[in-house]
Amino acid sequence: MMRSNYFAVKDEQSFLDFCRRHKFEAIKNKENLCGFLHSESMFFQDGEGDDLHWDEEDGIKALPAEALYTCPHSDLVDDLADQLAYDNVAVVMEVDYDKRRWISGSAWAVNSRHETQKVDLDDIYDLARQLGPFVTEASY
Repeated sequence: MMRSNYFAVKDEQSFLDFCRRHKFEAIKNKENLCGFLHSESMFFQDGEGDDLHWDEEDGIKALPAEALYTCPHSDLVDDLADQLAYDNVAVVMEVDYDKRRWISGSAWAVNSRHETQKVDLDDIYDLARQLGPFVTEASY
């Protein structure tokens, strides 16, 4: 599941085209700012071919670990940045889960100058280790 904050766009029709290209639902708030929703994860879509692998140890289908911590497709980020009005920042939050086995999530931001920031839910483990050495993962 994914959703963005609300932000000003350069051209509303261009933003609607962006939403169609990426299969997002365009949304607006009372101030006429735009945003989007997506009911599926961009990271964990089954049936995407070679991106998914079978993890023999856990017996689950998942993306390779290194793929879980990367920013979403750069074309999506660049495409979104191109939509933003000057000095606006889009914040996008995404979560995914597999029944009760694991929860994954990230938030990323991009501005109209194509500068980005990103955090993951898994970042909490490094913070937790600052509180004590015995930290286990919240997964199956």
